[in-house]
Amino acid sequence: MKIVLKSENELFSAMFNCFNEFQQNFELFQIDISKEDIYDIYNKHAKKTPIFRKNPEWMCSTCRHTIYKLSEIVAIDDNYKRISFLEYFLDKYFLDNFKFLEDMFTEIIAITANCPIEGIFYYTEKNIGVKQSIESSTGLIFNHFHVIVNDKYTKQISISDKVNGLKAVLSKYSDYVNYLEDILSWIEQNYIYRGTEKKKIVEETKLLLELYNQEKRPEHFIWKHTNSVACYFNSDVISTLVDDLKNDVDPEIAIKNYNRKVAPENYRQPKVELLTKTQVEQLEHDLEKLGYSNILEGFKFAEPQDLSVLNVLWTNRAVKRGTLTDVLQDNIKTPDVNKQYVETIDMAGFLERLKKAKSIEVDVSGLAKMVLVKDLFEKPIYFWNNHISFCYETGLADVDQVTQLVKQKGGTIDAKIRFSLYWENLDDLDLHLESDNVHVYWDNKDPSSTSFRLDIDMNVNRPIRGAVENIFTSKISRSDIDHEFMVFVYNFTKRESPQKCILNVYVDNKIVRTYEFKNPPAYESIELLKFKISKTEEFAVTWSNQEAERKVELPTKFVEIDTVLLSPNYWEEEKGNRHVFFLRKGTAINLDRIRPYNIEQLRPELLKHKRSLAVLSKKVQIMGEPRLVGYGISFSKQRELLVKVDKRPYKLIIDPNWSDDVDEAEMKYAFV
Repeated sequence: MKIVLKSENELFSAMFNCFNEFQQNFELFQIDISKEDIYDIYNKHAKKTPIFRKNPEWMCSTCRHTIYKLSEIVAIDDNYKRISFLEYFLDKYFLDNFKFLEDMFTEIIAITANCPIEGIFYYTEKNIGVKQSIESSTGLIFNHFHVIVNDKYTKQISISDKVNGLKAVLSKYSDYVNYLEDILSWIEQNYIYRGTEKKKIVEETKLLLELYNQEKRPEHFIWKHTNSVACYFNSDVISTLVDDLKNDVDPEIAIKNYNRKVAPENYRQPKVELLTKTQVEQLEHDLEKLGYSNILEGFKFAEPQDLSVLNVLWTNRAVKRGTLTDVLQDNIKTPDVNKQYVETIDMAGFLERLKKAKSIEVDVSGLAKMVLVKDLFEKPIYFWNNHISFCYETGLADVDQVTQLVKQKGGTIDAKIRFSLYWENLDDLDLHLESDNVHVYWDNKDPSSTSFRLDIDMNVNRPIRGAVENIFTSKISRSDIDHEFMVFVYNFTKRESPQKCILNVYVDNKIVRTYEFKNPPAYESIELLKFKISKTEEFAVTWSNQEAERKVELPTKFVEIDTVLLSPNYWEEEKGNRHVFFLRKGTAINLDRIRPYNIEQLRPELLKHKRSLAVLSKKVQIMGEPRLVGYGISFSKQRELLVKVDKRPYKLIIDPNWSDDVDEAEMKYAFV
């Protein structure tokens, strides 16, 4: 029901409230109109009012500018009809007492009806107009049209890429909805490698194409759906599968072509988690025979009471939780330790210092988080003789942080040569590898003329901080020999101010070069290195452009520790690879990759079912809450770790050949 506005106060209040309602109910767009035309219309109608002092009462420059800005604002309703704000206002209120305004708004609506939308509405300030002004000479108070803009419209947002992307998708694929239906079916049947990652974009694109084919206002349709992920379908690799089907490529071949483009190292087919009925029956039989028939309910997170005195190297009995220091631990800035002036100790020396230590701090910047898990079976399911196991947050213990991120994002880390890029802001950086006969990058990820491949391309659509990209080769091909390669980084989309970027170069899984640089400006690149591969009697890489190289060390992050212990497979006996864990109460851990067991941790008699058990590990729920959480480091290779014992820093050498000769009395003394 329309409301009659009788007074100026009601009029100004109605405009204010109506705009709030409009921007809450709709996405606001801005049309391209002439400021002069709107001013002319305003002046023409304002002059019809009675003389007020020297000028007409409504001949107000503040109100005129406000009406001009409001004239630019339109929305699109659920029926894809464009509606201007002034039209929305007139639909809600009678302006019988302000006939000149009704005529003014009606004329403005008429001349703006065909003005094109130019983008999301944007205004530099929080307020359009002012609520009141005071004439200094007389003290008279004047009310004005005034509205408040939501915060999201005070930041300029460009959606031209989305608009153009959606236009291309609608134009190119509107007649091929049936192929998207097929792809969704193949995703459900696990024919598409990492298909679940593509399911949403395929579903939304299919839905939008179906709606578009019924719609008579294509322009309004596009603006209405600029927030859909379908805007990026044409630039997503899944669109190449539709392209093959459009071109009458056999579906089986089309799927293989797609999987080659996105599969990991050597582009082998991914392991499909499909099991035969026989495999499941055999697993069920053996689990029951071995005493693990209730495996689905057989695991919980370990608790402090699950640790005995002999399992622990050191614990801080004096620690008090809930203090300000504890709550703000992660926010306390600790100065970096100059390793050059720090005493070096081995593990035996560290254990000796633990005997009298009152506090232990560890630099966790290069460590992976881990959690202890307990099985609930009568006989341990693990290959060591206790019921406690461990799982790392990343699934990995022995890699640097950049490699951990690459692994998390599905990239290949086991390679002959690998280039892994890491950056801290929301820009869309692209890693390129180029020679005289090949160019590997986001639009040419797996060219046939080289063995190098790109398998991660991040921050295109949904940017995050801490993104990575990865180019690698698992085996050098003859086509790569004696060509000079250049590696560079290109800033495809600039979103934020420059921040630190790191490029690590790995040969045989070892870091051989590290480069640190700032983000390149928009649409510019930074050349980082050149190299040449030669093959005489043995493989060799000749590096050039070494002046760009930087030694990069991530800043230290010391965390106060509650408990120090060896991994459970080294408690009663020494089996497998040794780890040392630094536990801290209240440490948060991402449970997405936490499994109740890893295949290599299971008893040998179960390993014949490793395929079935690997699938099962992702489905078994670990009961309880993670309580024994901290950071771990493996003894698989020699490395250094900064620790503080009673605030004094040491460089602890982690040596694979360290022999644990600490006897039971020493362990108990350290615990107490």
